[in-house]
Amino acid sequence: MWCDNRFCLCLCKALSPHGEHLSFGVCMSSSNETKGKPESRRKFIKYGAGAVAVLAVAGASYYLGQSTVTSLPTPTSTLTTPGATTKSSRYGGTLKITIEGEPPGLDPQKSVLAIEGWTIVQVYEGLLDIDSEGKFNPCLAESWENPNPTTYNFHLRDNVYFHNGRKAVADDWKYSIERIQDPNTGSPMKGYADNIATIETPDNLTLNMTLKQPYAPMLAQFANPADNGSFFVVPKEEVEKYGDLQQNMIGTGPFKFVEFSRGDHISFKRNENYWRKDPDTGDQLPYLDGIIETFQPDWEVNLANIKTEGTQWLNRIDPKDWGELSTDPDLTAIHPAGLMYLHLHFNMRRKPWTDVKVRTAVAMAIDRDEINKTVFFGFGASAANPLGHMPPPYNGITVNVPPYDPEGAKKLLADAGYPNGFDDVLVGCPAPEERKTAEVIQGQLSKIGINAKVDEPEIGALLDMFFVKHDYSECVCGGDGAIDPDANFYTVYRPLSSDVTGYDNPNVAAMWQQQEQETDPDKRAKIWQDMLNQAITKDVWIVPLNFRPTFFLYRRYLKGFQWRLDGGNKFYGAYIEK
Repeated sequence: MWCDNRFCLCLCKALSPHGEHLSFGVCMSSSNETKGKPESRRKFIKYGAGAVAVLAVAGASYYLGQSTVTSLPTPTSTLTTPGATTKSSRYGGTLKITIEGEPPGLDPQKSVLAIEGWTIVQVYEGLLDIDSEGKFNPCLAESWENPNPTTYNFHLRDNVYFHNGRKAVADDWKYSIERIQDPNTGSPMKGYADNIATIETPDNLTLNMTLKQPYAPMLAQFANPADNGSFFVVPKEEVEKYGDLQQNMIGTGPFKFVEFSRGDHISFKRNENYWRKDPDTGDQLPYLDGIIETFQPDWEVNLANIKTEGTQWLNRIDPKDWGELSTDPDLTAIHPAGLMYLHLHFNMRRKPWTDVKVRTAVAMAIDRDEINKTVFFGFGASAANPLGHMPPPYNGITVNVPPYDPEGAKKLLADAGYPNGFDDVLVGCPAPEERKTAEVIQGQLSKIGINAKVDEPEIGALLDMFFVKHDYSECVCGGDGAIDPDANFYTVYRPLSSDVTGYDNPNVAAMWQQQEQETDPDKRAKIWQDMLNQAITKDVWIVPLNFRPTFFLYRRYLKGFQWRLDGGNKFYGAYIEK
Protein backbone atom coordinates (compact mmCIF):
# COMPACT_ATOMS: atom_id res chain seq x y z
CA MET A 1 0.00 0.00 0.00
CA TRP A 2 1.06 3.30 -0.43
CA CYS A 3 1.90 5.99 1.77
CA ASP A 4 3.63 9.16 1.58
CA ASN A 5 2.40 12.64 1.79
CA ARG A 6 1.33 10.51 1.38
CA PHE A 7 0.09 8.52 -1.55
CA CYS A 8 -0.20 5.63 0.70
CA LEU A 9 -2.05 2.46 0.28
CA CYS A 10 -0.22 1.11 3.09
CA LEU A 11 0.18 -2.48 3.73
CA CYS A 12 0.02 -3.69 7.23
CA LYS A 13 2.96 -3.11 9.40
CA ALA A 14 4.08 -5.48 12.01
CA LEU A 15 6.67 -7.94 13.00
CA SER A 16 6.31 -11.56 12.00
CA PRO A 17 4.43 -13.72 14.48
CA HIS A 18 7.59 -15.33 15.72
CA GLY A 19 8.76 -12.56 17.99
CA GLU A 20 12.00 -11.47 16.38
CA HIS A 21 13.53 -8.51 18.17
CA LEU A 22 15.14 -5.47 16.65
CA SER A 23 17.34 -2.66 17.79
CA PHE A 24 16.85 0.70 16.23
CA GLY A 25 18.39 4.06 16.78
CA VAL A 26 17.18 7.55 17.10
CA CYS A 27 19.37 10.42 16.14
CA MET A 28 19.88 13.93 17.14
CA SER A 29 17.33 15.47 19.30
CA SER A 30 18.01 19.15 19.34
CA SER A 31 16.26 22.37 19.89
CA ASN A 32 16.40 25.75 18.34
CA GLU A 33 15.76 29.35 18.80
CA THR A 34 13.94 31.27 16.16
CA LYS A 35 15.91 34.15 14.81
CA GLY A 36 14.44 37.04 12.91
CA LYS A 37 10.99 38.37 12.52
CA PRO A 38 8.13 35.89 13.08
CA GLU A 39 6.16 34.97 10.03
CA SER A 40 2.57 33.82 10.07
CA ARG A 41 1.64 32.67 6.64
CA ARG A 42 -1.22 30.29 6.88
CA LYS A 43 -2.60 28.78 3.80
CA PHE A 44 -4.06 25.36 4.16
CA ILE A 45 -4.41 23.56 0.90
CA LYS A 46 -6.69 20.64 0.30
CA TYR A 47 -4.19 18.07 -0.73
CA GLY A 48 -4.48 14.38 -1.22
CA ALA A 49 -1.56 12.15 -1.03
CA GLY A 50 -0.17 8.79 -1.77
CA ALA A 51 2.60 6.44 -2.57
CA VAL A 52 3.05 2.77 -2.31
CA ALA A 53 2.92 1.93 1.25
CA VAL A 54 5.47 -0.59 1.36
CA LEU A 55 7.07 -0.09 4.77
CA ALA A 56 10.25 -1.59 5.92
CA VAL A 57 11.70 -1.99 9.36
CA ALA A 58 14.98 -0.33 10.11
CA GLY A 59 17.35 -3.17 10.72
CA ALA A 60 20.90 -3.59 11.76
CA SER A 61 22.78 -1.03 9.74
CA TYR A 62 20.61 1.90 8.77
CA TYR A 63 22.38 4.86 7.24
CA LEU A 64 21.58 7.81 9.44
CA GLY A 65 23.49 10.54 7.68
CA GLN A 66 24.94 12.97 10.20
CA SER A 67 22.93 11.73 13.15
CA THR A 68 24.04 10.35 16.47
CA VAL A 69 22.49 7.00 17.42
CA THR A 70 20.89 6.46 20.80
CA SER A 71 18.18 4.15 22.09
CA LEU A 72 14.58 4.74 21.17
CA PRO A 73 12.06 4.93 24.03
CA THR A 74 9.65 2.04 24.37
CA PRO A 75 6.05 3.03 25.05
CA THR A 76 4.28 1.09 27.77
CA SER A 77 0.88 1.24 29.39
CA THR A 78 -1.13 -0.14 32.29
CA LEU A 79 -4.79 -0.58 33.03
CA THR A 80 -6.91 2.14 34.57
CA THR A 81 -10.44 2.70 35.75
CA PRO A 82 -12.39 4.72 33.18
CA GLY A 83 -13.08 8.25 34.29
CA ALA A 84 -10.43 8.30 37.01
CA THR A 85 -8.22 11.37 36.79
CA THR A 86 -5.23 12.56 38.76
CA LYS A 87 -4.20 16.15 39.45
CA SER A 88 -1.04 16.83 37.51
CA SER A 89 0.69 19.82 36.00
CA ARG A 90 0.88 17.87 32.75
CA TYR A 91 -2.85 18.16 32.04
CA GLY A 92 -4.24 20.71 29.66
CA GLY A 93 -3.50 22.45 26.39
CA THR A 94 -4.46 21.84 22.79
CA LEU A 95 -1.72 20.67 20.44
CA LYS A 96 -1.60 22.00 16.89
CA ILE A 97 -0.16 19.48 14.43
CA THR A 98 0.25 19.64 10.66
CA ILE A 99 0.32 16.78 8.16
CA GLU A 100 1.05 17.01 4.46
CA GLY A 101 -2.41 16.40 3.06
CA GLU A 102 -6.10 16.36 3.85
CA PRO A 103 -7.54 12.88 4.46
CA PRO A 104 -10.19 12.00 1.85
CA GLY A 105 -12.00 9.80 4.37
CA LEU A 106 -11.88 8.70 7.99
CA ASP A 107 -13.29 5.15 8.03
CA PRO A 108 -10.55 2.93 9.50
CA GLN A 109 -11.67 -0.09 7.52
CA LYS A 110 -11.63 1.78 4.21
CA SER A 111 -8.49 3.91 4.57
CA VAL A 112 -5.75 3.54 2.00
CA LEU A 113 -3.60 6.63 2.50
CA ALA A 114 -1.03 7.43 5.16
CA ILE A 115 -2.60 10.84 5.69
CA GLU A 116 -5.76 8.94 6.64
CA GLY A 117 -3.81 6.60 8.91
CA TRP A 118 -2.02 9.42 10.73
CA THR A 119 -5.43 10.88 11.55
CA ILE A 120 -7.33 7.70 12.34
CA VAL A 121 -4.88 6.47 14.98
CA GLN A 122 -5.89 9.30 17.29
CA VAL A 123 -9.38 7.76 17.56
CA TYR A 124 -9.15 4.04 16.79
CA GLU A 125 -7.14 1.14 18.21
CA GLY A 126 -6.33 -2.45 17.33
CA LEU A 127 -5.76 -5.67 19.18
CA LEU A 128 -1.99 -5.18 19.19
CA ASP A 129 0.45 -2.29 18.96
CA ILE A 130 4.04 -1.94 17.78
CA ASP A 131 6.59 -0.15 19.89
CA SER A 132 9.57 1.95 18.88
CA GLU A 133 11.73 -1.17 18.58
CA GLY A 134 9.28 -2.89 16.25
CA LYS A 135 8.04 -5.41 18.83
CA PHE A 136 4.43 -6.37 19.45
CA ASN A 137 2.80 -4.87 22.52
CA PRO A 138 -0.67 -5.49 23.94
CA CYS A 139 -3.29 -2.92 23.02
CA LEU A 140 -7.00 -3.77 23.26
CA ALA A 141 -5.95 -7.41 23.61
CA GLU A 142 -4.00 -7.70 26.84
CA SER A 143 -2.72 -11.16 25.86
CA TRP A 144 -2.99 -13.69 23.05
CA GLU A 145 -2.03 -17.23 22.02
CA ASN A 146 -1.14 -18.73 18.67
CA PRO A 147 -1.13 -22.44 19.58
CA ASN A 148 -0.90 -23.62 15.98
CA PRO A 149 -0.47 -21.96 12.56
CA THR A 150 -4.21 -21.48 12.03
CA THR A 151 -5.49 -20.58 15.52
CA TYR A 152 -5.40 -17.18 17.24
CA ASN A 153 -6.98 -16.55 20.66
CA PHE A 154 -7.16 -13.01 22.05
CA HIS A 155 -8.03 -12.00 25.61
CA LEU A 156 -9.52 -8.52 25.61
CA ARG A 157 -9.25 -5.73 28.16
CA ASP A 158 -12.24 -5.31 30.44
CA ASN A 159 -12.16 -1.52 30.74
CA VAL A 160 -12.43 -0.30 27.14
CA TYR A 161 -15.28 2.00 26.12
CA PHE A 162 -16.34 3.45 22.80
CA HIS A 163 -16.59 7.21 22.62
CA ASN A 164 -20.39 6.91 22.66
CA GLY A 165 -20.13 5.47 26.19
CA ARG A 166 -20.80 1.81 25.40
CA LYS A 167 -18.36 -0.88 26.52
CA ALA A 168 -16.37 -2.57 23.74
CA VAL A 169 -16.71 -6.36 23.83
CA ALA A 170 -15.72 -9.37 21.76
CA ASP A 171 -18.85 -9.22 19.59
CA ASP A 172 -17.72 -5.78 18.43
CA TRP A 173 -14.55 -7.34 17.11
CA LYS A 174 -16.54 -10.07 15.37
CA TYR A 175 -18.70 -7.43 13.71
CA SER A 176 -15.69 -5.32 12.71
CA ILE A 177 -13.86 -8.23 11.05
CA GLU A 178 -17.01 -9.41 9.27
CA ARG A 179 -17.52 -5.85 8.04
CA ILE A 180 -14.04 -5.99 6.48
CA GLN A 181 -14.94 -9.31 4.85
CA ASP A 182 -18.15 -7.84 3.39
CA PRO A 183 -17.43 -6.87 -0.24
CA ASN A 184 -19.89 -3.98 0.09
CA THR A 185 -17.53 -2.31 2.56
CA GLY A 186 -14.74 -2.04 0.01
CA SER A 187 -11.99 -2.58 2.57
CA PRO A 188 -8.42 -2.98 1.31
CA MET A 189 -7.98 -5.46 4.16
CA LYS A 190 -10.56 -7.85 2.72
CA GLY A 191 -7.91 -10.16 1.28
CA TYR A 192 -6.44 -10.66 4.74
CA ALA A 193 -9.79 -11.01 6.47
CA ASP A 194 -11.06 -13.55 3.95
CA ASN A 195 -8.50 -16.04 5.27
CA ILE A 196 -10.32 -16.03 8.62
CA ALA A 197 -12.65 -19.04 8.51
CA THR A 198 -14.37 -18.75 11.89
CA ILE A 199 -14.75 -16.10 14.59
CA GLU A 200 -16.00 -17.21 17.99
CA THR A 201 -16.81 -15.08 21.05
CA PRO A 202 -17.45 -17.46 23.95
CA ASP A 203 -17.67 -14.47 26.31
CA ASN A 204 -17.31 -10.69 26.20
CA LEU A 205 -13.56 -10.77 26.65
CA THR A 206 -12.52 -13.71 24.44
CA LEU A 207 -12.03 -13.59 20.69
CA ASN A 208 -11.05 -16.85 18.96
CA MET A 209 -10.21 -17.04 15.26
CA THR A 210 -9.39 -19.92 12.95
CA LEU A 211 -7.71 -19.38 9.60
CA LYS A 212 -8.46 -21.30 6.40
CA GLN A 213 -4.74 -21.86 5.92
CA PRO A 214 -1.54 -20.78 7.69
CA TYR A 215 -0.67 -17.15 7.11
CA ALA A 216 2.67 -16.08 8.55
CA PRO A 217 2.02 -12.30 8.75
CA MET A 218 -1.40 -12.57 10.41
CA LEU A 219 -0.42 -10.93 13.70
CA ALA A 220 1.13 -8.12 11.70
CA GLN A 221 -2.29 -7.29 10.34
CA PHE A 222 -3.79 -7.02 13.82
CA ALA A 223 -1.16 -4.39 14.64
CA ASN A 224 -1.65 -2.34 11.48
CA PRO A 225 -1.70 1.42 12.17
CA ALA A 226 -4.48 2.19 9.68
CA ASP A 227 -2.96 3.18 6.39
CA ASN A 228 -4.42 0.18 4.60
CA GLY A 229 -7.84 -0.19 6.10
CA SER A 230 -7.23 -1.65 9.51
CA PHE A 231 -8.37 -4.35 11.89
CA PHE A 232 -9.65 -1.66 14.27
CA VAL A 233 -12.79 -2.11 16.30
CA VAL A 234 -15.84 -0.01 15.40
CA PRO A 235 -19.34 0.09 16.97
CA LYS A 236 -22.05 -1.42 14.80
CA GLU A 237 -24.70 1.07 15.86
CA GLU A 238 -22.60 4.01 14.69
CA VAL A 239 -21.93 2.45 11.30
CA GLU A 240 -25.66 1.84 10.90
CA LYS A 241 -26.41 5.37 12.02
CA TYR A 242 -24.09 7.09 9.52
CA GLY A 243 -23.91 4.48 6.76
CA ASP A 244 -20.13 4.43 7.09
CA LEU A 245 -17.52 6.25 9.16
CA GLN A 246 -15.90 8.35 6.45
CA GLN A 247 -16.95 11.65 8.03
CA ASN A 248 -17.56 10.57 11.64
CA MET A 249 -15.14 8.73 13.92
CA ILE A 250 -16.23 6.78 16.99
CA GLY A 251 -13.54 4.55 18.43
CA THR A 252 -11.89 3.65 21.72
CA GLY A 253 -8.71 5.72 21.40
CA PRO A 254 -7.25 8.56 23.48
CA PHE A 255 -9.02 11.32 21.58
CA LYS A 256 -12.61 11.84 20.48
CA PHE A 257 -13.51 13.23 17.09
CA VAL A 258 -15.06 16.72 17.22
CA GLU A 259 -15.29 18.06 13.67
CA PHE A 260 -13.87 17.84 10.17
CA SER A 261 -13.78 21.28 8.53
CA ARG A 262 -12.95 20.47 4.92
CA GLY A 263 -9.99 22.40 3.58
CA ASP A 264 -8.97 23.59 7.03
CA HIS A 265 -8.70 21.21 9.98
CA ILE A 266 -9.84 18.18 11.99
CA SER A 267 -10.26 18.63 15.73
CA PHE A 268 -10.20 16.15 18.60
CA LYS A 269 -10.85 16.35 22.32
CA ARG A 270 -9.64 14.31 25.26
CA ASN A 271 -11.27 10.93 25.90
CA GLU A 272 -11.96 11.10 29.64
CA ASN A 273 -12.68 7.34 29.73
CA TYR A 274 -9.45 6.19 28.12
CA TRP A 275 -8.04 2.97 29.54
CA ARG A 276 -4.33 3.82 29.73
CA LYS A 277 -2.35 5.27 32.63
CA ASP A 278 1.07 6.85 32.52
CA PRO A 279 3.37 4.03 33.75
CA ASP A 280 5.70 6.51 35.44
CA THR A 281 3.25 8.84 37.20
CA GLY A 282 0.07 6.77 37.39
CA ASP A 283 -1.81 9.65 35.75
CA GLN A 284 -4.89 8.95 33.68
CA LEU A 285 -4.10 9.48 29.99
CA PRO A 286 -4.23 11.41 27.76
CA TYR A 287 -2.83 14.66 29.12
CA LEU A 288 -3.79 16.95 26.26
CA ASP A 289 -7.22 18.60 26.19
CA GLY A 290 -7.28 18.15 22.46
CA ILE A 291 -5.53 18.16 19.09
CA ILE A 292 -6.14 20.35 16.06
CA GLU A 293 -4.79 18.79 12.87
CA THR A 294 -4.23 20.99 9.82
CA PHE A 295 -3.07 20.12 6.30
CA GLN A 296 -0.20 21.76 4.45
CA PRO A 297 2.13 20.24 1.83
CA ASP A 298 4.28 23.36 1.39
CA TRP A 299 7.47 22.98 3.46
CA GLU A 300 8.27 26.70 3.47
CA VAL A 301 4.83 27.48 4.90
CA ASN A 302 5.28 24.75 7.51
CA LEU A 303 8.72 26.04 8.40
CA ALA A 304 7.36 29.54 8.98
CA ASN A 305 4.46 28.20 11.04
CA ILE A 306 6.55 25.95 13.31
CA LYS A 307 8.79 28.92 14.11
CA THR A 308 5.86 31.21 14.95
CA GLU A 309 3.81 28.48 16.70
CA GLY A 310 1.17 28.48 14.00
CA THR A 311 1.78 24.74 14.29
CA GLN A 312 3.63 22.84 17.01
CA TRP A 313 4.42 19.49 15.38
CA LEU A 314 5.45 18.29 11.91
CA ASN A 315 6.25 14.79 10.68
CA ARG A 316 8.41 15.90 7.76
CA ILE A 317 11.48 18.12 7.41
CA ASP A 318 13.20 19.25 4.25
CA PRO A 319 16.69 17.79 4.79
CA LYS A 320 18.30 20.96 3.46
CA ASP A 321 17.20 22.74 6.66
CA TRP A 322 18.38 20.08 9.12
CA GLY A 323 21.48 21.99 10.14
CA GLU A 324 19.51 25.09 11.12
CA LEU A 325 16.64 23.24 12.78
CA SER A 326 18.82 20.84 14.77
CA THR A 327 20.52 23.76 16.53
CA ASP A 328 17.46 25.89 17.27
CA PRO A 329 16.78 25.72 21.05
CA ASP A 330 13.05 26.41 20.60
CA LEU A 331 12.56 23.27 18.52
CA THR A 332 13.19 19.55 18.86
CA ALA A 333 14.42 18.00 15.61
CA ILE A 334 14.59 14.21 15.52
CA HIS A 335 16.05 11.97 12.82
CA PRO A 336 15.18 8.41 13.93
CA ALA A 337 15.92 5.20 12.12
CA GLY A 338 13.09 4.88 9.65
CA LEU A 339 11.45 2.45 7.31
CA MET A 340 10.67 4.59 4.27
CA TYR A 341 11.72 3.87 0.71
CA LEU A 342 11.25 4.97 -2.91
CA HIS A 343 10.61 2.79 -5.97
CA LEU A 344 10.19 3.28 -9.72
CA HIS A 345 7.29 1.30 -11.16
CA PHE A 346 6.66 0.30 -14.77
CA ASN A 347 3.25 -0.41 -16.28
CA MET A 348 4.06 -3.74 -17.86
CA ARG A 349 0.62 -3.88 -19.47
CA ARG A 350 1.85 -1.53 -22.21
CA LYS A 351 4.84 -1.08 -24.49
CA PRO A 352 7.73 -0.45 -24.21
CA TRP A 353 7.66 -1.81 -20.64
CA THR A 354 6.72 -5.30 -21.81
CA ASP A 355 10.38 -5.62 -22.87
CA VAL A 356 12.80 -6.46 -20.06
CA LYS A 357 15.62 -4.84 -22.05
CA VAL A 358 13.89 -1.47 -21.85
CA ARG A 359 13.18 -1.85 -18.13
CA THR A 360 16.80 -2.82 -17.53
CA ALA A 361 18.03 0.12 -19.59
CA VAL A 362 16.05 2.53 -17.44
CA ALA A 363 17.40 0.91 -14.27
CA MET A 364 20.96 1.32 -15.62
CA ALA A 365 20.30 5.00 -16.40
CA ILE A 366 19.40 5.83 -12.79
CA ASP A 367 22.13 7.13 -10.49
CA ARG A 368 20.68 6.43 -7.06
CA ASP A 369 23.53 8.18 -5.27
CA GLU A 370 22.64 11.38 -7.10
CA ILE A 371 19.05 11.03 -5.88
CA ASN A 372 20.25 10.65 -2.30
CA LYS A 373 22.51 13.70 -2.55
CA THR A 374 20.06 15.92 -4.45
CA VAL A 375 16.77 15.00 -2.79
CA PHE A 376 17.83 13.83 0.68
CA PHE A 377 21.11 15.74 1.16
CA GLY A 378 22.91 12.52 2.03
CA PHE A 379 20.52 11.46 4.79
CA GLY A 380 19.16 8.49 2.82
CA ALA A 381 20.86 5.50 1.18
CA SER A 382 20.63 3.54 -2.04
CA ALA A 383 18.11 0.74 -1.57
CA ALA A 384 19.66 -2.71 -1.20
CA ASN A 385 16.27 -4.33 -1.72
CA PRO A 386 12.66 -3.30 -2.37
CA LEU A 387 11.59 -4.11 1.20
CA GLY A 388 13.51 -1.55 3.21
CA HIS A 389 15.23 -2.34 6.50
CA MET A 390 13.61 -5.48 7.83
CA PRO A 391 13.93 -7.40 11.12
CA PRO A 392 16.04 -10.57 11.20
CA PRO A 393 16.15 -12.79 9.26
CA TYR A 394 14.75 -10.59 6.48
CA ASN A 395 17.42 -7.93 6.99
CA GLY A 396 19.87 -10.11 5.07
CA ILE A 397 17.87 -9.99 1.84
CA THR A 398 19.63 -8.09 -0.93
CA VAL A 399 19.06 -7.84 -4.66
CA ASN A 400 21.40 -6.92 -7.48
CA VAL A 401 19.89 -3.84 -9.08
CA PRO A 402 21.38 -3.17 -12.54
CA PRO A 403 24.40 -0.87 -11.95
CA TYR A 404 24.55 2.72 -13.14
CA ASP A 405 25.81 2.55 -16.74
CA PRO A 406 24.33 5.12 -19.17
CA GLU A 407 26.33 3.84 -22.15
CA GLY A 408 25.23 0.27 -21.50
CA ALA A 409 21.67 1.54 -21.15
CA LYS A 410 21.84 3.19 -24.59
CA LYS A 411 23.02 -0.08 -26.12
CA LEU A 412 20.17 -2.02 -24.52
CA LEU A 413 17.65 0.51 -25.83
CA ALA A 414 19.09 0.16 -29.33
CA ASP A 415 18.93 -3.65 -29.06
CA ALA A 416 15.27 -3.31 -28.04
CA GLY A 417 14.51 -1.23 -31.13
CA TYR A 418 14.79 2.26 -29.64
CA PRO A 419 18.17 3.60 -30.87
CA ASN A 420 16.89 7.17 -30.56
CA GLY A 421 15.00 6.66 -27.32
CA PHE A 422 11.32 7.60 -27.00
CA ASP A 423 8.92 10.04 -25.39
CA ASP A 424 7.29 9.09 -22.10
CA VAL A 425 5.35 10.40 -19.10
CA LEU A 426 6.84 9.87 -15.64
CA VAL A 427 4.28 10.21 -12.87
CA GLY A 428 5.47 11.70 -9.62
CA CYS A 429 3.25 11.11 -6.63
CA PRO A 430 2.05 14.31 -4.91
CA ALA A 431 4.73 14.40 -2.24
CA PRO A 432 7.84 16.58 -2.24
CA GLU A 433 10.30 13.67 -2.17
CA GLU A 434 8.56 11.80 -4.98
CA ARG A 435 8.26 14.90 -7.13
CA LYS A 436 11.92 15.85 -6.66
CA THR A 437 13.04 12.28 -7.31
CA ALA A 438 10.97 12.16 -10.51
CA GLU A 439 12.67 15.37 -11.67
CA VAL A 440 16.14 13.93 -11.01
CA ILE A 441 15.24 10.73 -12.89
CA GLN A 442 13.83 12.85 -15.73
CA GLY A 443 17.27 14.40 -16.21
CA GLN A 444 19.02 11.04 -15.98
CA LEU A 445 16.74 9.44 -18.58
CA SER A 446 17.37 12.30 -20.98
CA LYS A 447 21.01 11.18 -21.16
CA ILE A 448 19.96 7.90 -22.81
CA GLY A 449 17.44 9.48 -25.17
CA ILE A 450 14.23 9.06 -23.15
CA ASN A 451 12.29 12.33 -23.12
CA ALA A 452 10.16 11.95 -20.00
CA LYS A 453 7.61 14.56 -19.04
CA VAL A 454 6.93 14.68 -15.29
CA ASP A 455 3.23 14.60 -14.44
CA GLU A 456 1.84 15.15 -10.94
CA PRO A 457 -1.91 14.45 -10.92
CA GLU A 458 -4.09 15.30 -7.93
CA ILE A 459 -4.67 12.44 -5.54
CA GLY A 460 -8.08 11.28 -6.74
CA ALA A 461 -6.94 11.12 -10.36
CA LEU A 462 -3.74 9.39 -9.31
CA LEU A 463 -5.53 6.66 -7.38
CA ASP A 464 -7.91 6.08 -10.29
CA MET A 465 -5.02 6.09 -12.76
CA PHE A 466 -2.87 3.69 -10.80
CA PHE A 467 -5.25 1.28 -9.09
CA VAL A 468 -8.38 1.25 -11.22
CA LYS A 469 -7.56 2.07 -14.82
CA HIS A 470 -3.84 1.20 -14.76
CA ASP A 471 -3.45 4.18 -17.05
CA TYR A 472 0.14 5.25 -16.45
CA SER A 473 3.59 4.54 -17.89
CA GLU A 474 6.22 5.00 -15.16
CA CYS A 475 5.60 6.11 -11.59
CA VAL A 476 7.89 7.20 -8.75
CA CYS A 477 6.27 6.41 -5.44
CA GLY A 478 7.35 5.89 -1.88
CA GLY A 479 6.23 4.13 1.25
CA ASP A 480 6.52 4.65 4.98
CA GLY A 481 7.44 1.02 5.50
CA ALA A 482 6.04 -2.22 6.94
CA ILE A 483 7.49 -4.60 9.47
CA ASP A 484 6.52 -7.76 7.63
CA PRO A 485 7.71 -8.19 4.02
CA ASP A 486 4.34 -9.54 2.85
CA ALA A 487 2.67 -6.36 4.07
CA ASN A 488 5.04 -4.33 1.94
CA PHE A 489 3.62 -5.74 -1.27
CA TYR A 490 0.11 -6.97 -0.56
CA THR A 491 -2.09 -4.21 -1.95
CA VAL A 492 0.02 -2.83 -4.75
CA TYR A 493 2.17 -5.67 -5.99
CA ARG A 494 0.52 -8.93 -5.07
CA PRO A 495 1.20 -11.13 -8.12
CA LEU A 496 -1.66 -13.52 -7.38
CA SER A 497 -4.35 -10.88 -7.58
CA SER A 498 -3.92 -7.13 -7.43
CA ASP A 499 -0.58 -6.30 -9.00
CA VAL A 500 -1.00 -2.85 -10.50
CA THR A 501 2.20 -3.12 -12.55
CA GLY A 502 0.86 -5.99 -14.66
CA TYR A 503 3.77 -8.21 -13.68
CA ASP A 504 2.98 -11.85 -14.38
CA ASN A 505 5.47 -14.59 -13.58
CA PRO A 506 3.92 -17.92 -12.48
CA ASN A 507 7.08 -18.94 -10.61
CA VAL A 508 7.04 -15.73 -8.57
CA ALA A 509 3.32 -16.15 -7.90
CA ALA A 510 3.94 -19.67 -6.59
CA MET A 511 6.78 -18.48 -4.34
CA TRP A 512 4.55 -15.66 -3.06
CA GLN A 513 1.92 -18.13 -1.94
CA GLN A 514 4.59 -20.35 -0.42
CA GLN A 515 6.08 -17.54 1.71
CA GLU A 516 2.67 -16.57 3.03
CA GLN A 517 2.16 -20.06 4.43
CA GLU A 518 5.70 -20.71 5.67
CA THR A 519 5.82 -20.08 9.42
CA ASP A 520 9.55 -20.77 9.87
CA PRO A 521 11.21 -17.33 9.59
CA ASP A 522 14.52 -18.58 8.17
CA LYS A 523 12.83 -20.71 5.51
CA ARG A 524 10.50 -17.85 4.69
CA ALA A 525 13.41 -15.42 4.28
CA LYS A 526 15.05 -17.85 1.83
CA ILE A 527 11.85 -17.92 -0.24
CA TRP A 528 11.78 -14.12 -0.25
CA GLN A 529 15.40 -13.96 -1.42
CA ASP A 530 14.74 -16.40 -4.27
CA MET A 531 11.53 -14.61 -5.23
CA LEU A 532 13.17 -11.17 -5.38
CA ASN A 533 16.18 -12.51 -7.28
CA GLN A 534 13.74 -13.49 -10.00
CA ALA A 535 11.39 -10.50 -9.81
CA ILE A 536 13.95 -7.70 -9.42
CA THR A 537 17.34 -8.91 -10.63
CA LYS A 538 16.13 -10.93 -13.64
CA ASP A 539 12.73 -9.44 -14.52
CA VAL A 540 13.36 -5.84 -13.33
CA TRP A 541 9.77 -5.75 -12.07
CA ILE A 542 10.44 -2.46 -10.27
CA VAL A 543 13.59 -0.44 -9.54
CA PRO A 544 14.34 0.00 -5.81
CA LEU A 545 15.63 3.56 -5.53
CA ASN A 546 16.39 4.81 -2.04
CA PHE A 547 15.80 4.29 1.65
CA ARG A 548 14.42 7.62 2.74
CA PRO A 549 15.22 9.40 6.00
CA THR A 550 12.63 9.96 8.72
CA PHE A 551 12.26 13.27 10.55
CA PHE A 552 10.05 14.84 13.21
CA LEU A 553 10.05 18.48 14.22
CA TYR A 554 8.13 20.01 17.13
CA ARG A 555 8.22 22.78 19.70
CA ARG A 556 10.63 22.14 22.52
CA TYR A 557 7.94 22.28 25.19
CA LEU A 558 6.13 19.25 23.73
CA LYS A 559 7.11 16.21 25.80
CA GLY A 560 6.10 12.56 25.75
CA PHE A 561 5.61 12.24 21.99
CA GLN A 562 6.24 8.68 20.78
CA TRP A 563 6.23 7.04 17.37
CA ARG A 564 5.97 3.58 15.94
CA LEU A 565 8.73 2.39 13.64
CA ASP A 566 6.17 1.88 10.91
CA GLY A 567 4.86 5.43 10.88
CA GLY A 568 2.16 5.61 13.53
CA ASN A 569 2.24 8.71 15.76
CA LYS A 570 1.35 8.50 19.44
CA PHE A 571 0.07 11.48 21.41
CA TYR A 572 -1.68 9.70 24.27
CA GLY A 573 1.31 10.34 26.56
CA ALA A 574 2.23 13.73 25.12
CA TYR A 575 1.97 16.91 27.17
CA ILE A 576 2.87 20.56 26.96
CA GLU A 577 5.48 21.42 29.56
CA LYS A 578 4.44 24.54 31.41
